[in-house]
Amino acid sequence: APVSPRQLLVDEVTALYRSEDWQQVVARADELARLDPGEPDPGGMVAHARDKLRQADLAHRYARGVDLLQKAQWQEAISALTALEQEEPDYRDVSALISAAQKLSATTVTDQMPPVPLPPAPPSLESHALATVSPRRRKPSVAIIVAAGGVVAFVAAIAIFVGVQDS
Repeated sequence: APVSPRQLLVDEVTALYRSEDWQQVVARADELARLDPGEPDPGGMVAHARDKLRQADLAHRYARGVDLLQKAQWQEAISALTALEQEEPDYRDVSALISAAQKLSATTVTDQMPPVPLPPAPPSLESHALATVSPRRRKPSVAIIVAAGGVVAFVAAIAIFVGVQDS
């Protein structure tokens, strides 16, 4: 008995499915639905392929967010991870990473703010004598050095945590 065009296509989709070529499985889905509207997804292969593609997309977007965190690009990381969280609220540790990035962003912005200039002192003989002395360069405060070290340690901890989760 000759094989029907539908059966040939189901066999092709099955072979693509077994080889885990998810994009091609989904690409052939429209033709399957056209040939057999009553059974457009034999065995749930197309739905499973779509889910695999979605999971791969989520994993890629998560990795991008983590990469931005590791590069200390806090705002970009927050944007990427927030978009991921809106689509998939309980995906991995996205909400914890967003929170950490927001804290790091706030810390970094605060540390990088320029010092508030002091109002000029009223003129006097003593201030004239002090003005001729060269101003000393300010050294970074211990708090800023500790905060910068903490940022580096936190980013390293995120990298280790993500590496452990991915393995």
